[in-house]
Amino acid sequence: MAKLENAKVSPSGAIVVKDIEIEKLVNAQLREFDKSFFDNSKALDAETFVELQLGKNVRYWRLAPLENGQQLLGTTAITDGKIRVIDEDGTIREKVVHKGDIVIDQKACKTEGRSRFTLLHEAWHAQFSLGVKSSFRHSTSANVGTFQRTTRRTSLEWDEHHADVYAENALMSKTKVKKLFHEHCEEIFGSNRKIVASKRSRTWALICEIARNLNVSATALAYRLRSLKLISDKVFQSLEVNKFKGGNK
Repeated sequence: MAKLENAKVSPSGAIVVKDIEIEKLVNAQLREFDKSFFDNSKALDAETFVELQLGKNVRYWRLAPLENGQQLLGTTAITDGKIRVIDEDGTIREKVVHKGDIVIDQKACKTEGRSRFTLLHEAWHAQFSLGVKSSFRHSTSANVGTFQRTTRRTSLEWDEHHADVYAENALMSKTKVKKLFHEHCEEIFGSNRKIVASKRSRTWALICEIARNLNVSATALAYRLRSLKLISDKVFQSLEVNKFKGGNK
């Protein structure tokens, strides 16, 4: 059984660990789940991975907003308890959840790519955030998939960062992304293969093709290519990711 190595626990109960250790853990879990996973270009069956490999219960409910009005994309029960959900008729009521249960609001996520990323983000919490001093670990549009480059975080902010890193490596593994990148690069850019900022539309075509293969959002894949240094910061900036309207954002 794969284990997370070289991790520390903060006073708040949150795990503190380097990104590389999370990558090693995810790769080991993926190999245990499917021995041929890295030998093909297929997208991860995220729900089956979380339920069978990780042994976590996944529920798809419409979640009631937080008291501050913020809409939840997903949440993980840190303890046994109840969670506020919205019925089909709009009535808000409570449902019982157990420690480690994951709840995803597909309507709030809006796209399959966002839903899958939120599920794997919550999978980190279901495994490694159960010691945090809280009843739930919530996912909102403000704290899922931000990929911000910073080292100044609280221990709980690090926990959210780790959850993003976990999801990123599970859905867009370095091995698969690099393989697909090199496969599609020549057909889109020609034998020259030089990706430059001036070829924005072609770069987006490449990104969308890889994202389609992996069943992730094009915007998330763009961030991933930058983090793997497959595209430069200059090329990334030229993409104007926040303005992109195509693909499974």
